[in-house]
Amino acid sequence: MSKNRLGHRATALVTGATSGIGLEFARILINAGCNVIIVGRNPEKLQNAASELNLPSGNMIRMDLARKEAADELFSECSTRRFEVDILINNAGMFFWEGMCPEILPEAEKMINLHEITPMRLCVLFGEEMKKRGCGYIVNVASAAAQLPFPGLSCYSGTKAFLKNFSKSLYHEYRPHGVRVCALCPAAVSTGLYGLKQNLLDFGTRTWFIQKASATARGALKAVKHGRKVCYPAVMCYYLPVLLKITPGPLIRLIWRKAKKL
Repeated sequence: MSKNRLGHRATALVTGATSGIGLEFARILINAGCNVIIVGRNPEKLQNAASELNLPSGNMIRMDLARKEAADELFSECSTRRFEVDILINNAGMFFWEGMCPEILPEAEKMINLHEITPMRLCVLFGEEMKKRGCGYIVNVASAAAQLPFPGLSCYSGTKAFLKNFSKSLYHEYRPHGVRVCALCPAAVSTGLYGLKQNLLDFGTRTWFIQKASATARGALKAVKHGRKVCYPAVMCYYLPVLLKITPGPLIRLIWRKAKKL
């Protein structure tokens, strides 16, 4: 993808690039010959990721993207550093499994900013530049949870549903201008996002219930390269929504009551 359709060495911007899928996106794109800029909130993790990827300090941007003004600040910073972004990976995300209540509203608002406002604005700001050049790639990391309106996931599944549908609509708006947009909708991925212990993550990957982050990132880049609107990188992405649809409401509420006691 480093020169595909672009005619020059591509520059890729990856948010949430300090671990998990984001770090794998950055690694794959660097190996493909791209100039990669990584964005993260934690300075120590950002520096560690840059060292692991052998990136210069000028290719790191420290920023908290869970703020409404973050997208405009990031676009401005890239313009100041003269980065012409050809590939945008909106991967930054957060997760919590909690019932909605007044106490959770501050975190819910951060999640809405991070999963909806920031990627939407980044798509438009960088997308306009891509449209002018007649070429570009955008991957928005949604989730299979976009189809899983389950108790405890009220905010998470809602924000990911927005991102998925926004991406699918944007695909049609941008395609005539040479810009390809894809929503990545993975199920469980071996990352630290869910707070699971490493032995559980290892067990999940061995039994195919949890997909490796590297495979997820490769699948998304292949999908956007070939012009697909949505990428479902694992079989679970298909059967989990079906299982939820046929699960009786009383059983769902029973599972939720039991889960809250754990």
